[in-house]
Amino acid sequence: MSDTVEPQEGVSQADPQLEFSLLGDNSQPANPVNEADTPEDIQENDPEENIDPREALLKIPADGDIRKPLEELLQQTIRESPIYNTQEALLNDKDPNALLYWAKTISGHAKRMKSYYTRKRKEKSEEDFNFHTTQVVVVYISFHATAISKFEQVAALDPNASFVGLEPDTLAGPPSRPKRVKGQPRFPAMELCFEWGLAALRYGKALETQKDYHAAYAQYNNSAKLFLKVMQEDDRRRRWTSKVLNKIVVVFERLGKVKPTSTDVRTYCDIFLVQFSNIAMRGEMKDQSLKPIIAMVLSDCRHVREANAIDVVRHLANFFDTDLGKEAAKQLEHLESILAKNTDKESQLKSMLTPEAQKRLAKSGLKREEYIHHIDVLINILQWKGKPPCRLSFNHNIDNSEKWRRENPVKLFIDKHKLSDEEGNPHSHVFLAKRKADRVPVAVKVMGKYSENEQAIKKEVALLEFLNKHDNFTHLLDVFLWKDEVWAVCEYCDAGNLVDFIPVSVMKEPEMAYICQEILTALKFLHDNNSMHRDLTSDDILLNMSGDVLVSDFELWMGNNLQRYWLAPELLLSEPYPYGPEVDIWSFGCIVMEMADGHPPYCDLHPLKEFFYTATRGTPPLSKPQRWSVEFKNFLEYALHPDPAKRYTADQLLQHSFIRKACTRQEFSDLIQLKVSWTRW
Repeated sequence: MSDTVEPQEGVSQADPQLEFSLLGDNSQPANPVNEADTPEDIQENDPEENIDPREALLKIPADGDIRKPLEELLQQTIRESPIYNTQEALLNDKDPNALLYWAKTISGHAKRMKSYYTRKRKEKSEEDFNFHTTQVVVVYISFHATAISKFEQVAALDPNASFVGLEPDTLAGPPSRPKRVKGQPRFPAMELCFEWGLAALRYGKALETQKDYHAAYAQYNNSAKLFLKVMQEDDRRRRWTSKVLNKIVVVFERLGKVKPTSTDVRTYCDIFLVQFSNIAMRGEMKDQSLKPIIAMVLSDCRHVREANAIDVVRHLANFFDTDLGKEAAKQLEHLESILAKNTDKESQLKSMLTPEAQKRLAKSGLKREEYIHHIDVLINILQWKGKPPCRLSFNHNIDNSEKWRRENPVKLFIDKHKLSDEEGNPHSHVFLAKRKADRVPVAVKVMGKYSENEQAIKKEVALLEFLNKHDNFTHLLDVFLWKDEVWAVCEYCDAGNLVDFIPVSVMKEPEMAYICQEILTALKFLHDNNSMHRDLTSDDILLNMSGDVLVSDFELWMGNNLQRYWLAPELLLSEPYPYGPEVDIWSFGCIVMEMADGHPPYCDLHPLKEFFYTATRGTPPLSKPQRWSVEFKNFLEYALHPDPAKRYTADQLLQHSFIRKACTRQEFSDLIQLKVSWTRW
């Protein structure tokens, strides 16, 4: 579990109501900013206006109030605008042109504010630069959020509702502009698309600077959709398209950088190349430039590079006699020479790997033709350093240690059988025992060195107490503190775990659906409480003779271990986009495959080869697909989607038709008692 990020003292957070949800993508409020983080430059060629950012910044009070600069900008805009020279005219919620003008002003001012601040930082100037770094960051992020909210207001006034339900498949077809009714005011749809997309790009960069990758991805995704809509529906003058061409490849690269597992990036690139080719074929732009296509050919982003923009250059050079075709012919030879230099990827790989990593690659059994087109993925896996940051922040820090029993637990238990030691902690272990008073079997986790690890142990016990609130988790029965050791006594499941049950039983779909239903119910409880398991495996699914399916993790709840066969692609790629509950759903899908095939995915492969296949191919197909129904295979496909944004949630999977096949608890209990003829007691 990740720790909760506490806001810095004296820093005002951006109003969460200003965060937006556009076209089905939900952004999250920006993370609290760090004073040490210095924003990056935003290289945008917008014309500078005579608005000095210092007028809005130098008067910020010590508590970082974000409202005062916006009020000052409002008054300055009213003074300088010849049309919207009153507050009523500028803030008219029913006038889309006024709202659009005000939103553009706010977004442009935030961009200039950041540029001015960055320039002063580079110059190390102290003159008129006495405002606090954190205050500046809070202000320009708040300005961006306010601008986005204004653009949303403008979109809500569109009489054609063309900004509702905007998805990639709607951007690939012909224009969908309905004819304007005579006398109806002209709505500035294309200007809104471009300005909104540009503001979303700026806002995404600001959020990415503050390491809020989840919200940044949502902004970049919205920017890509809006820019592609401009290319689809702009009129024949292509006024706004020419501006989009200068920005759109930057958006694609940002999307691929923040979230390498996203499949939307390649989709957007393909749509863009089709629209660019159609514009060139119809000759709609006299000054159409080849620069965005060249940028895609030479891009460092894998998704953008693999879109094969070089094929568009070849097509233009061979079949078009226009200025654009001549430019393509001129650039083609140069581009192909650059690509030829990059074909020797194997030598490039060897130069980037240590001798130890090269030995691991040689032992893995990966063939050259398998990894040669995914060099960046292979290098990332070879240099993998564990989990990337987690975007969930729920902590179980409730201290109930005063309720722990202070007596010697050794005399209270008999028939103790040690199971295992906790990895990475020689002072902790798990054993089975019977309570001396009633001979009830229990599982006990002993955590040593309490004085040295007090906070970590309290946190783990608090987590176990939290799980008592749900019936699909093993319950904590008692806690003892004695001689610098903590004994956590939990209920024992007398039918063992799922990994032992799978080989002795040949389950049909109703039994598998019942197990899936119980696991998903537990995961839904975790995810609804802003928490997650992280390391779900078939070892953690416990069964008892009464037909209960319980989730547990004695050894890994607070550890840093990750089980290899159940790792999600986004964990292996260590992408900056923080992972979340989707990794539990992937692990759950691997458990379902294990129930169907009898073994987890890629269990017979070298770890490096298994990691590489998971990151590039996802999971393998079912070994006997003909045995399973369409509902089951569809259910598994939703749980194992390689893009975490498109992977189903626990709640969505619980609504799937496959779950309705589940047998009853009594029927599953009968199966367990029939198949499990052994017991540890």
